Amino acid sequence: MFCGAGPLQREVIVAALDGHDVFIQAATSFGKSLCFQLPAVIDHGITIVISPLLSLMTDQVNALQSAGIAAGTINGNTAWPERQRLLADLESGHPLTRLLYVTPEQCSAEGFRKHLRTVHEQRELARIAVDEAHCISEWGHDFRKSFKNLSWFRESFPDVPIICLTATATDQVRQDVLSTMGLSESNLKVFRMTTNRENLHYEVRFKSDELDHFNDFLHWLKGVHRNRMENPERRAELEQKHERLDNVSGIIYTLFRQDCESLASRLRNSGIGARAYHAGLTHEEKTETLNRWINNDKGYDVIVATTAFGMGIDKENVLWGKCGACL
Repeated sequence: MFCGAGPLQREVIVAALDGHDVFIQAATSFGKSLCFQLPAVIDHGITIVISPLLSLMTDQVNALQSAGIAAGTINGNTAWPERQRLLADLESGHPLTRLLYVTPEQCSAEGFRKHLRTVHEQRELARIAVDEAHCISEWGHDFRKSFKNLSWFRESFPDVPIICLTATATDQVRQDVLSTMGLSESNLKVFRMTTNRENLHYEVRFKSDELDHFNDFLHWLKGVHRNRMENPERRAELEQKHERLDNVSGIIYTLFRQDCESLASRLRNSGIGARAYHAGLTHEEKTETLNRWINNDKGYDVIVATTAFGMGIDKENVLWGKCGACL
């Protein structure tokens, strides 16, 4: 049952299956999602997953469906027939869906709450999972007011376990999350892992007096590409995996949409396959960009994004990340 899980993941999963409320703080790539996905598959009923990031929801739902797991999402981009199908599934009281991903705003809709009450009355509401839980706290760096309304779940369904997950939370933020979600110590398991990652290298590059540091960054990126091509062991490994040798997959985060577009364009003009990702793009444009980047398509090596992209996309060959404000 747990053959693909690490030791600490097993502890979290067992706690969830035993009916405990859970708070887990662990770095990106720890595998936090598995800590509610596996119990959802094993347990009876439906797990409601609340996430603020549309791209992350899409990524996880696609992966679950590819594995043959009944998963879906209701958000502003969900096609009307699919939305109606999922709501009808809830309204039945005995949903076939195992994991339903929704936004915190969706959870405030009375119609949606009515469907959840129906599911709960039939003892089919297995668990509530709150991803990016630091957004609950006004002390958090990503506070969203709609997250405060999630206290409704404990007030309405006191017997339904809640699991809160985050990669970043101070003690103050953690206490705020626990208080807001009504997670009492009597039934709570807290797991806090180090954020130190031995496989990551951090580099601080001091800015010179020049206003434009694009050429310096371009020189660095081409150096990464050159090292990748000239390392015989790495080259053989990539060829065995059928990966493109010229792919230097990475993400640049910027503050503003216009910076996304201009920087992506500048990179393309310099021979780097780059695409912008921000909330101003259509759903179709964002979906195509995300999918082609994940699939390592030529011309989609670098994503230049705002926070609309999120930070938990599952892609194993991302080599680097950069703050665009430094360019």
